[in-house]
Amino acid sequence: ELAADTAAVWRPALLGLAGLHYVRVSLGVDVWQDVAVLSQIRDAPATDPWDGAEELPGIPELDQPAPVSARYGPLPSRSMGAKERRRWASQLKAWLYRERPLRLYRIPALKLTSNPGESEAEFRVRVREEARTSRDAAVAKVREKYGRKVDSIDRKLITARNRLDREQSQYDSQRLESAVSLGSTVLGVLLGRRTVTSSRAATAARQVGRAATQRDDVQRAERSIEELTVQLKQIEVELGEKLDQVRSDWAVDALEIEEVTLSPRKSEIGVELVALAWAPESDREKEGG
Repeated sequence: ELAADTAAVWRPALLGLAGLHYVRVSLGVDVWQDVAVLSQIRDAPATDPWDGAEELPGIPELDQPAPVSARYGPLPSRSMGAKERRRWASQLKAWLYRERPLRLYRIPALKLTSNPGESEAEFRVRVREEARTSRDAAVAKVREKYGRKVDSIDRKLITARNRLDREQSQYDSQRLESAVSLGSTVLGVLLGRRTVTSSRAATAARQVGRAATQRDDVQRAERSIEELTVQLKQIEVELGEKLDQVRSDWAVDALEIEEVTLSPRKSEIGVELVALAWAPESDREKEGG
């Protein structure tokens, strides 16, 4: 007897117990599940006695005593011998294969699959935690990659600034020497010292040329710093975009969840019991007459 409703009329039903094996290697699924199925027995012949059967929430205790005041409905008039039970067992296998798939949830983008019996809401909660860990690892990897680029440019900037300081110092010194040499030459001309004027004029010209060269070196050093600064800003923008992309990729709520349906292995459906059971008449059955 099943349940213990003393006010209900207990009617005969078919009880089936079976073990089901679900396997999908690609999803890492290999699980056995025990099921109990109850189907109302009807007097009218039925093509499949398990049509309209319902799965019980657990495996019932089969040795429960009947309530003392229980009222029993009549047994069906048709035969319920060994031959019929073998046929019902075969039909139960077919019914379970058709009606008892294992439903799982999967996020293809993350290659994650729910556990058997895990609801979609529970799966999302678990995946959210896993995704947060994976996202943090992905963010750290991106930052490490771009950190190396930034460090490289920073080293180049230090070198470029040191070079600019050196070139600027040399340019200032050369410019001062050029001004002194040129001033001395002009003064010599004004004083009428013709014997030294030609030599000093040549020296002054060379000093002016070297100063111009130093000025070009300073400008090149400045352009190098400007270019490195632009590269640094570009890396900063690119890093921000990459981090946004990583966070978007691991945003679980925005990811598509697929429902995967697995049928039990037909050859491994093990029917353990098909028997007559007494079950209290449900409200639905009362309303249906």
